[in-house]
Amino acid sequence: MKILRKTHIISRSEVAHTLAERSVLSQINNPFIVPLKFSFQSPEKLYLVLAFVNGGELFHHLQREQRFDINRARFYTAELICALECLHGFKIIYRDLKPENILLDYAGHIALCDFGLCKLDMKDEDRTNTFCGTPEYLAPELLLGEGYTKAVDWWTLGVLLYEMLTGLPPFYDENTNEMYRKILQEPLTFPSQDIVPGAARDLLTRLLEGDPNRRLGANGAAEIKAHHFFSNIDWRKLLQRKYEPSFRPDGVLTAEAPVDSVHSSNSFLHWDISENNIIITDPDKADGHSGMLIDLDLAKEVGSGRSGARHQTGTMEFMAIEVLLNIDHTYRHDLESFFYVLIWQFARNGWGKDKYSKDSKLRAWYAGNYEDIANAKLGHMSKAENMGFGFILREFPPKFRGVLPLSRVLRDIFFPYNDKGLIVGTPQDPSRLYDPIIKAYDDAITQFELGNLTHDKFI
Repeated sequence: MKILRKTHIISRSEVAHTLAERSVLSQINNPFIVPLKFSFQSPEKLYLVLAFVNGGELFHHLQREQRFDINRARFYTAELICALECLHGFKIIYRDLKPENILLDYAGHIALCDFGLCKLDMKDEDRTNTFCGTPEYLAPELLLGEGYTKAVDWWTLGVLLYEMLTGLPPFYDENTNEMYRKILQEPLTFPSQDIVPGAARDLLTRLLEGDPNRRLGANGAAEIKAHHFFSNIDWRKLLQRKYEPSFRPDGVLTAEAPVDSVHSSNSFLHWDISENNIIITDPDKADGHSGMLIDLDLAKEVGSGRSGARHQTGTMEFMAIEVLLNIDHTYRHDLESFFYVLIWQFARNGWGKDKYSKDSKLRAWYAGNYEDIANAKLGHMSKAENMGFGFILREFPPKFRGVLPLSRVLRDIFFPYNDKGLIVGTPQDPSRLYDPIIKAYDDAITQFELGNLTHDKFI
């Protein structure tokens, strides 16, 4: 489920992009495009319920394997041609084809997602001028500002195929301006014949043609399908998903997976754990799980260690301290966000009708700039009963006093002290956090079952 706050959409001037995505998803029915099941809205939010595609981003798999063999790259490219052909048939230019916007399903088929940059109502002869996309994949005509057609999607397909075969886009340079110069001026070159064989070279040369009128695909997808690189592809069979993918993702992420499963392969960070993205479920109907983490729209796939991701993304009240300070996102930050959700839920039950109590210390968790909020949370996580975490615990209403011991134990796990003071770093071994957290919950549940943590003992 993709949950979009209307105020957030308006404040970021994303109304047009959001409407475009909703429009595309509602029109399209293609086996290689993430389908929209249904949508609805509340006064504050829009809800898009999409099929759950759980094999991870193509970006993740390509980053892990460096490059794909020729047959695997051909298979993904063929399925993408079907997806783009479908969009073009609905007069839609995709404009942002890249590995991050391509998912794999549980069987290994591709699913194109993220339609926020699509251009609608584009006839074959129509041109548009909006400068958008990802630098490595921008077509020459877009860089020149001459206006562009659907042919830009075939350029980006060529860039993607080149990257799948070699590990890098064809004109890549760390300096963006130099990369743009190469796209406009440098000839296309290839590594060895073993990596990019003759048929692939010919296809790439035609897709990466600088003149969009001469580019393969300028007259429709059929001329790309007819290229001898795809001579063994039965396109009807492909569209019916009757080809068995050579690669099937291992350990795919399930909708009901707890957060430790999300992190267990060091592959996923959620980025937006909040009270709105955790739902209570019936264990009998959810494989024994009583809670589910939803809305993976901001989830990010990473390798081991720090993610290299410094986007201050998520719900302000629940963002981890290091994320607020623009430090690389790690698995610990998702766990820290869960802790804030827990504390928030306990405290807000004592606020009466006001969602945000004017007198609550937790106002400091969402008021001010990122650095102010980070400093407030650092102060609140200190052990001082009269000025740190103790201040927060005082806001728990009587019925939740029984969870005070659990809250203190979790605080000590997430924010231990050493000689230099409070620690907010990430242990390299996740079990150093998961094991004591799980034990803390198990101990608390045992004490509740024994009747030792009733609220009247803490009033």
